Amino acid sequence: LGHGAQRAVQMALIQCLAQRGLVGIGTTRRLLLVEEPELYMHPQGVEQVRVALKRLSKQGYQVLISTHSPLAIEPEDVPDTLLIRKTKDRGTEARQTLRAAAQSAIADYPSQTRMLLSLSNSSRILFADRVVLTEGKTEQRLIPSLFAKSQGKTLALARVALISQGGVDNTGKSMAILSALDLPCKAVVDLDYAFRGAIRDDFLDKDDEDVATCKDVFKKIALTYACNLDAEGLPAKGGALTAGEAFAKLGVHEDAIPRIESLHTKLLNKNIWVWRLGCMDNHLGLDSKSESAWAEFLRDFDTAGFSSLPDEQGVIAFLNWLEV
Repeated sequence: LGHGAQRAVQMALIQCLAQRGLVGIGTTRRLLLVEEPELYMHPQGVEQVRVALKRLSKQGYQVLISTHSPLAIEPEDVPDTLLIRKTKDRGTEARQTLRAAAQSAIADYPSQTRMLLSLSNSSRILFADRVVLTEGKTEQRLIPSLFAKSQGKTLALARVALISQGGVDNTGKSMAILSALDLPCKAVVDLDYAFRGAIRDDFLDKDDEDVATCKDVFKKIALTYACNLDAEGLPAKGGALTAGEAFAKLGVHEDAIPRIESLHTKLLNKNIWVWRLGCMDNHLGLDSKSESAWAEFLRDFDTAGFSSLPDEQGVIAFLNWLEV
């Protein structure tokens, strides 16, 4: 028999055992060790074996599996997953289970935990060396191609998991959870995060001088472009400029540039990359956020390369930072 057929027979025996249960052996606890149950199995087969192993774990068996497949791990079992890592500096080591490492974080931030450990995200997080959190669709759509062009390899080969947070308000909480899980992480945010979220998440002081100076610049922008400011002195809805457009104006204002650079450096020390020109789109020269615009950009970029970008050096520096 070939390897595939042998594996199919082995997994069929496990399914049979799960159906029969512990017949005739009393209450004796049995240990079942299975190495990579997903080998030579199609996705439906992996699912069937996983269900059988889960059933056995409730029938008097202690089940331990090693796997490289997210299909072998149910979302509800992710907290009990033990990560095994091997590095040049520390060799092979077993980390705590996710449940033990992140008990407090999971209790404090349940919705963010569910988002990070959903099947689609956990499949990347559990098998990556670094996690990069993003807030926008532009980053998710374009960073993989830009990274491959710059670094000569994909994010997957660099063992980097690119995870969408579903909103910048999750940044601090998501980073806290990943830190508790002992997973190195970084975040990519728009400029407005430095003025609201970074202060709320305690990455910046509420009386930060750079933030205060930029608010003074916003007053000048408001007078020039009829931009509305809220009670905190930050761009609000209802004016001639959208909030995003106002932050883009701030990014190129001569009085704000050194202050934004300072904020960028402060947050960089917290593993957070802030787009100095407001958002990633402005660094790439994008005029809209749509699939057609992204597809057109990638088509042109494939030919013209980084030299065609408004901020070539900034984008390349960002891509290098992802891998550090």
